[in-house]
Amino acid sequence: MVRQAGCTTLLIVETSIGRETLGLGVEEFVADGVIILRKGEIEGRLVRELEISKMRGTEIRQPRSVFTLDRGFRICAPLSIEFPKERRRFEPIPDTDTNYSTGSRELDEMLGGGYPKGSLWVIERDLTVPYVLQRLIARVAAFNFLQHRRGVIIYPAPSATHEEIDQDYRGFVDHEALQLVRVCEISPRSRHPSVLPIGGAAKDLENDERAWNDAKEESRRKTGKPILMVLSLETLENRYMESKEKLFNMITNQVSSCRVDGDLAIAFSRPRLATGLRALSPAGNLVRLTEKDGAILFYGVNPRTELHAIGLDFSEGYPRLGLTLIT
Repeated sequence: MVRQAGCTTLLIVETSIGRETLGLGVEEFVADGVIILRKGEIEGRLVRELEISKMRGTEIRQPRSVFTLDRGFRICAPLSIEFPKERRRFEPIPDTDTNYSTGSRELDEMLGGGYPKGSLWVIERDLTVPYVLQRLIARVAAFNFLQHRRGVIIYPAPSATHEEIDQDYRGFVDHEALQLVRVCEISPRSRHPSVLPIGGAAKDLENDERAWNDAKEESRRKTGKPILMVLSLETLENRYMESKEKLFNMITNQVSSCRVDGDLAIAFSRPRLATGLRALSPAGNLVRLTEKDGAILFYGVNPRTELHAIGLDFSEGYPRLGLTLIT
């Protein structure tokens, strides 16, 4: 009857909890297409999933997708990262009296105003999440700091050099702001002003921490403003774990100095990393990145937030982080 009438019919069927079949069990066989809506949890947070289990005559490239009902029915597409061919200056976002902006208005709202001044934040990512996204979250905060003429000190991943970081930042911030970046580097090939030479071995930890602290004081003297520190906890652990207790003491010292001086520290970690767990003891601020059906999901563990899907927008010539609430 439906085919003879030339109309399209949508049949809505509900399933009981625990059942795998739809309705009476025959609907999915006679239908031309079957779309299943499910809801589940990620660490106690609601997540919604759409599955296209059948669609005759159609190639199904993405059978499962996360979706939200926030401001209407919307699919959270798999994240794609395409940097702009022509870079433009990052437009800074004002801070509040108590918080530094994250560099994203939506992320500021999610965290209740941004990063509190004098705090350390651990960004933990599952291994299914691209490392570049973890860096981008810190990078937009760094762009915002630099455009406000505040210094940034980076302890990067082992393979990163000051030339690569300079290339990553160039064009998004102006030349004057780039002069406020310092990058820790083992046995640097040049005496570039942006390089902070370190030993990078367990026996060098105390000297490296001293060099780090001297660089912070130099930045404050130059700008008269607080600084942002970007740390790779995985790199710290790989290089200094032979002096484990000294490493943990150094992290505790950095958290304490952040609070006293009103600085901000953003640390990268992966799940169950020892330095990440110890950093949380004095810091307490943890946000987590995970992946589901290609979408990258972001949520605060402490402070607790709802689940959000991350999107990237380069239409203005610089990276903008967008968040979609999963509800």
